[in-house]
Amino acid sequence: MTKMSRCPVCGSPVKPENLSRHLRKVHPGESAESHISKAAKKKAKARGGVRKREGTVFAGIAIAIVVIIVLAIAYQAPADSMVGEEAPGFSIVDVRTRIAYTVPSSFRAELIFIEFFQLSCGACIGFIETMAQLHQNFHLENVNFISIDIGQGSTEALLLNFLDQHPDAQWIHALDTSNMASAYGVTGTPKLFIIDLIEEPEYGIVKYDHLGTDSYTNIAEILNDLLGK
Repeated sequence: MTKMSRCPVCGSPVKPENLSRHLRKVHPGESAESHISKAAKKKAKARGGVRKREGTVFAGIAIAIVVIIVLAIAYQAPADSMVGEEAPGFSIVDVRTRIAYTVPSSFRAELIFIEFFQLSCGACIGFIETMAQLHQNFHLENVNFISIDIGQGSTEALLLNFLDQHPDAQWIHALDTSNMASAYGVTGTPKLFIIDLIEEPEYGIVKYDHLGTDSYTNIAEILNDLLGK
């Protein structure tokens, strides 16, 4: 059986040896090569359009994924706040005076401002000026100030040397010898708390819980509100 070819113009079955004659008689001006070339170009253009659409879709998907990842990184669920909870009690020793304190029973002030910090924490060092200003303006207003060093490897000698370099830091400084950072849920420094003391029974309620530095204005406003000013 003779194998037939199809005319590239009209699709009619034609013997291979008769294809040229068929084109001359039925489709003058056409050639198999030129028509095949046109068809190939048409298919290639169609494939290019598909690839372009696919590329646009893939680009859109990639952008959406990037946006989701960026939003996931940027969003951080707020840490559990202790505001409104009873403040865990603890004992400390001031590295300068060697006076031992039990919080809250050793204090009869209305408020205690607690800072958990580290000597290696740049933000903590930068916050000393704010702490000094707060201490200067509120330590006579029934507010006690305590800074607790929770840095790994910290010693009394290192802390005392640090305080020698910061003579304005004239409030209680102590090492965390009883793992109070864990009791207060400290995950970073500086970590700031304000505790409102109640005499009967003796316990304190956390009124302010903040991770990171805060402005003097904001903290002073909170202290004044708690002091009823």
